[in-house]
Amino acid sequence: MESTTTGTEITTTTERALTRSKRAERVRETAQRSQSERTLREYKRACQTFADWCEREGRVARDPDPEAAADTVSEYLRDRADQGRKRATVEQDLAAIAFAYQDAGLPSPSRHPGLRKFMRGLRREYAQKGAQAAQVAAVTDTDLRAMLATLPDTLMGKRDRAMLLLGWIAALRRSEIVALDVADVADDRNGLLVTVRRSKTDQLGSGMLKAIPYAPTADLCPVRSLRAWLDGAGITSGPVFRAVDRHGNVKPNRTDGLTVARVVKRCAEAAGIDARVGGHSLRAGFITTAALKGCSERAIANQTGHKSVPVLRAYVRRAQAFDDNAATSVVNLGK
Repeated sequence: MESTTTGTEITTTTERALTRSKRAERVRETAQRSQSERTLREYKRACQTFADWCEREGRVARDPDPEAAADTVSEYLRDRADQGRKRATVEQDLAAIAFAYQDAGLPSPSRHPGLRKFMRGLRREYAQKGAQAAQVAAVTDTDLRAMLATLPDTLMGKRDRAMLLLGWIAALRRSEIVALDVADVADDRNGLLVTVRRSKTDQLGSGMLKAIPYAPTADLCPVRSLRAWLDGAGITSGPVFRAVDRHGNVKPNRTDGLTVARVVKRCAEAAGIDARVGGHSLRAGFITTAALKGCSERAIANQTGHKSVPVLRAYVRRAQAFDDNAATSVVNLGK
């Protein structure tokens, strides 16, 4: 007895196939959102560099053979390190390649025992050579006062004052400073509550609330300084920190992290601070000052958002290097 397939059954089968295809595409889109857009762009560039290297070397960029893939990636990362690439760059290269393999449904080379052993050796090599980037100097409270004293009473001066004070007391990274919107700042009887929507250690955007208290004097108060900037610039919504041209005109676009670094460097130089400073100096300076004032690690982490105690303790040890130190006690020889 012959079986027949009706037009309705064919249509239903086609619709099911289309539904599965759409569902699969939606799953893929959701998986892509596991990383931020910026990270995906960086991964794409890193993977293209890897693909170009593979083409020159006659290798396969997406090798389904786990052993061959691990060997290829190890040699590529070895080559990148020999070219003088920083450890952070090499680590990002590996993360990008691993993400691309997983996205293609292939086993990640980063999980291969051979590659994992290679990376342990490479990290040790970087540590021994001291190849990790030198830390910028911390801007302490004394430094900050001197830097603020150099600012003119102009609209740009108001912006820079608010940027320095808020970035310092909230222990913000420069990317977090420029990402702030007016909607992220809420009034409180004790000062302000600032919500950091996304940070380096919070890629999912869970957010963190930062308490910004009033200071005794207006010129050193982050709350009043921020309000003075927003009122003076006529900003009621959108980005908090914006570009200001030399004529004092406020631009609608959000300023960038390089501007934060330039403001810190410019003010430090004007204040005669002879140290290597940058955008991260504000965050490092808050931690250093808090540690010197005897604040607990828990209290510091409540403001900085540190999830890694060892990382936080590295700042604290640096701040307290001269405390309870025999060298400090005996340096005045003969006295």
